[in-house]
Amino acid sequence: MLNNQRLGRSLDAAICAVGCLVSLAVAVPWLRHPRGLPITTIVVAIAIVAISHVPMRLPSQAGTIEISFAPAALVYVSLFTSLSGASVLWLAATAVMFLSERSKPITDRVFNVGCVSLSGVVLLSIVSLHHGLLAPETLLLVATGCAAFFLVDLFLTMVTLAVAQGISMNNVLQPVRIVIPLVCFIGIDTLGYLAALLDAAYPAWAMSLLTVPLVTIVVATRALGRAAESERRTKSVYAIVQAASGVDGGADIVELLVQKLGELLPNRAVSARQRPPGDAEIGAGLTVGGTTSAWLVVARGRGYDFTANEIETVQELSRVASEMLDRQQLVGKITHLARFDVLTGLTNRTLFLDRLEHALARTMRTGQSVAVLYCDLDGFKGVNDRLGHDAGDGVLIAVADRLSAQLRSADTAARLGGDEFAILIDEVDTVDVARDLGERIVEAMQHPFDIDGQVIRLGVSVGVAFTSYDVGAEELLHGADIAMYSAKTAGKNCVEVFDTEMRHRTRRKLVLEDELRAALEDGSLWLAWQPVVEVETGRLDGFEVLLRWTHPHLGNIAPDIMLPIATQIGLMPEIGRWVLQEGHRRALTLSQVAGRPLALAVNVGPEQLKDKVFLAEIERLARDKRVQLVVELTEHSLIDDETAGLRLDRLHDAGVGVAIDDFGIGYSSISYLHRFRCIDTVKIDRSFIAGLNGDDRMRALVQSVIAMARAFDATVVAEGIEDMDTLDEVRALGCHFGQGYLLGRPEQFATALELARRGTVAPVLLPLL
Repeated sequence: MLNNQRLGRSLDAAICAVGCLVSLAVAVPWLRHPRGLPITTIVVAIAIVAISHVPMRLPSQAGTIEISFAPAALVYVSLFTSLSGASVLWLAATAVMFLSERSKPITDRVFNVGCVSLSGVVLLSIVSLHHGLLAPETLLLVATGCAAFFLVDLFLTMVTLAVAQGISMNNVLQPVRIVIPLVCFIGIDTLGYLAALLDAAYPAWAMSLLTVPLVTIVVATRALGRAAESERRTKSVYAIVQAASGVDGGADIVELLVQKLGELLPNRAVSARQRPPGDAEIGAGLTVGGTTSAWLVVARGRGYDFTANEIETVQELSRVASEMLDRQQLVGKITHLARFDVLTGLTNRTLFLDRLEHALARTMRTGQSVAVLYCDLDGFKGVNDRLGHDAGDGVLIAVADRLSAQLRSADTAARLGGDEFAILIDEVDTVDVARDLGERIVEAMQHPFDIDGQVIRLGVSVGVAFTSYDVGAEELLHGADIAMYSAKTAGKNCVEVFDTEMRHRTRRKLVLEDELRAALEDGSLWLAWQPVVEVETGRLDGFEVLLRWTHPHLGNIAPDIMLPIATQIGLMPEIGRWVLQEGHRRALTLSQVAGRPLALAVNVGPEQLKDKVFLAEIERLARDKRVQLVVELTEHSLIDDETAGLRLDRLHDAGVGVAIDDFGIGYSSISYLHRFRCIDTVKIDRSFIAGLNGDDRMRALVQSVIAMARAFDATVVAEGIEDMDTLDEVRALGCHFGQGYLLGRPEQFATALELARRGTVAPVLLPLL
């Protein structure tokens, strides 16, 4: 660019030298023999300098073209003065006219002296061929001379402009766009011929009549120019707004802005860059989100100083472009939010399904297969409950990073919501590839997460759905979801591949969900009563109530099927309150028949332990001392709940007994005796009791549990007593109470009522005296 500018300045100097030399060469005869000049000619020469500062500005597609009245005065001079004399006057007037002008750089003024003086010599040379003022050929020569002046001046200007800006002549010189300015130039400057005719035929004062058309032309064309400029600017703003709606990036909008502004200011050099405008430049910042991202810069080039209209145009178009850039950025953010997960940056469900649909469409053409992995974190809810949602968010971000690290660039990972993620594997050959990826994901999640100094351990259950035939995106994702739940059922932290049997099981499960809701109302749910007995005396201590569901077509539904369904569909709180209320109502009858308060043990899950309504209902029922209410909790209910102790203390203070069920099968069983001082009863898991016969190590273990429970003032219930040998072992170890099929199976209420009347188990179970 700098080389082009240096070359342009050199060319300016060369044209100035050529123009001056040609003018002086033509003026040699007059310079050798100077003669006096008519006073009118001298006055006109002075007028040339004056009227050069009041050009007519004519709008065109190539930009605003300035047409000076000076060539009209030159035509007048050429008709009354010799060629050499007129050349001297014109060169002098040109030098004064341009060198005294301060609104342009010196290089431009030097160029204009040479260019205009040379153009004037061409005009004078042509007009000097006339043979009389009134000859018809003279008017033709004047018009030809004016045309030649215009074309020479235009050609030299365009050449230097092309050289200085390093562009081709085709970009700056377009013949179609100069026709109208040329015609106007000829029409205006042939007024000099009219002035000559007036001067020859009328008194000198008649020349003043020319001021009327001249002033009218100047005022009219300038008003027209302002209107046309305003119209062009409005059209450009509209064109930018209209075109910007169809471009995709900010760079396209900036390029469009430079193009439109270049059309509005064809004689200026327009560009977009990172640095602000310098000397001989104007510009405006393009802001995005309040920050200037680029500068729109216009260089003065060969034009005059910038007009207020040009400055306003640059600022207005820059403001419009900035608004479009802001809007495009906002649209981009909205689009991103609509397609990507805000927290993890992964695709969301909508975009994932869209990509899955495209992948499935490709399988029809390529014959390759698609696999979807559905991943659900194991134990994530406890993170939010214990550490708060900020820690939970940190875990989700880390999980997303680990998932992405396992994928190819062509694969897609998505967060579907909560702690559920999905992965799309496109163009996969066998289901083993997807299974291997699932196993790598399971392994990757085994490493602890360090979130703000907190060490968090989680697992992940992964379901895989694989297809090589036409299937819908939602259907394939649902298949992976079903397989994931199968992995949960299989023990979590593993991978399961979808098969049709899983779908059948899922459909059956959906049917059971609907029917379980109805069972709570139609009496299909009922309570089974299993006695708890003093092992030394056979005396009935109370009952544990167990929920049962007798399906009208499927028969008895096992609790391990029913309870997960109730939890999943959110029915567990309502069922839990029903069990509590119905069990207590019937326990009152049992206690009345027995003639003494009996214990009523109700199993309570972790969700119920957090249900304020449920806890308030327990406290209310516990105030009725005719029934000794006991809540049984598994170790799982306590593992992920650091506030469970406060709630259990509250229940214990209200008179509710607290028992740990299945004691011994967890790693933290013993620690709970110390952590929860409100524990009244320890129920030893049936797996330990069943192994007492002939196993000294198991006997020692059970004995130590009994001893520890006594040390913490807790009674002991042995579960799973199914034969006399086991009963004898339990008695020998000093266990307080027992429960099992030998002592009583879970039965209907009528059986429990009969047992309450007797007060003891069958006589055969009593100890031998």
